[in-house]
Amino acid sequence: MTFSQRFGTPLANLGFRFCRVGADADLPNVHQVCASNEKRSRDTANINICLYTQLLQVSYINTVNLPKVSPWMLVIFCQHDLVGNGMELGAGLNPFSVVCSGHHNTKDVLVLAKTQATVEAGATVSLSDTLEFKTKDARFPKTYLQASDKLWAYCLLCCVYFGGNHVL
Repeated sequence: MTFSQRFGTPLANLGFRFCRVGADADLPNVHQVCASNEKRSRDTANINICLYTQLLQVSYINTVNLPKVSPWMLVIFCQHDLVGNGMELGAGLNPFSVVCSGHHNTKDVLVLAKTQATVEAGATVSLSDTLEFKTKDARFPKTYLQASDKLWAYCLLCCVYFGGNHVL
């Protein structure tokens, strides 16, 4: 299955424009891997694998501060909602939308991502679960180290999303 077949032509054209490519085969690896699965519940694992693979090629990120896929990061990768509305701190692709391993709210976000994956796989959902999915718990970093981790992780996310040859 190609990216255009899974997500449809309008969303594929948006992805092509953001990544500056002309066809499905030219998209970065993360988009091709996500398109290869019919179920959205596998996207979190696929994106985490692509982040880890890219981590092995750079020296500024290690497994301690590796970014993890949050529910709102899935919106960025699957719906290409890169630009937030400016009124919400974690909306869109920005350093505040990045959740790194080892930071203060990582465990809560990863539990929420796991819950979302099980719901998308077909499990039943309550109203409180759906409200949690909508909430973005993006926070300001508390230390300089967390700020630098978020910025480096943001660079890694941009490299994974746009591809290594992109102008960014």
